[in-house]
Amino acid sequence: MHFLEPQSHYWERLLFRDYLIAHPQLAREYAEIKQRAAAAHAADRAGFARAKGEFIERVTALAQKSSA
Repeated sequence: MHFLEPQSHYWERLLFRDYLIAHPQLAREYAEIKQRAAAAHAADRAGFARAKGEFIERVTALAQKSSA
């Protein structure tokens, strides 16, 4: 259960999660990206986050379009 304010940016995270659940191929692609990012940025949390950023932004935009 999640309690969020209506304008919270965390809604995007839930939208992203739900979109991946509904699109298993994208979920597999995200898993691969995370594995490569973890190997490349094992001691660099910010680098790990940046390595996933483009994918997350792209999929979040797709999720927002489909929920509108």
